[in-house]
Amino acid sequence: MGTLFVNISGCFFMGLITTLMVRRLSLKPDLMLLITTGFLGAYTTFSSYELETEQLLVDCKTPQIGLLYWFSSPLLGLLSFGFGVSLAKTIQPINQVDE
Repeated sequence: MGTLFVNISGCFFMGLITTLMVRRLSLKPDLMLLITTGFLGAYTTFSSYELETEQLLVDCKTPQIGLLYWFSSPLLGLLSFGFGVSLAKTIQPINQVDE
């Protein structure tokens, strides 16, 4: 559950932060990569997700638990990312961005 939480919250923050950065800040591409891929990429744990999926598939008496975890993580991540984008747009509507 810890890896799932970290990955889902990382997706949310990725959507929120990237949308705010694009709409509000004029950051250089290198700095955007550092924040998104560097910091948020380090925060999320795709390799741990894969390891835990494999362990659930092998160790659980019912492989459905492993399959549910494998399927729900990216789906929840995508939904969480979209929620972050929507929240960022609510915080900073495009017609209020200083140009």
